[in-house]
Amino acid sequence: MTSLEGEHRLRRTRTGRGDERHEIVWLAEISEFAGVPANFSGYWGDESPPRHYEDGPDWPDAESAVAWGRERARIVLIRPAEEGQCFSAGEDDPSWDGDWKRWPG
Repeated sequence: MTSLEGEHRLRRTRTGRGDERHEIVWLAEISEFAGVPANFSGYWGDESPPRHYEDGPDWPDAESAVAWGRERARIVLIRPAEEGQCFSAGEDDPSWDGDWKRWPG
């Protein structure tokens, strides 16, 4: 199973649209707790060297979280609370751990 942590090498990528989206966005669902509805949280950053670019707001649904991630990075990973594993939701899959399931959205 792929987790949000692990050894990996990230890369800077320039798209054909003239914008630069780089590194990775990590998204995770936070389960309902104490009457607060479930939502998604995440951040944009890299790990070589460690950098944290931006915290995302909390999103009410996965679609909004993934859209935010795709605006910032070509690699977007999302972990729904009930699934117990990450899915690749960006244009590119990570280069580590090989076999990534694609996010259906």
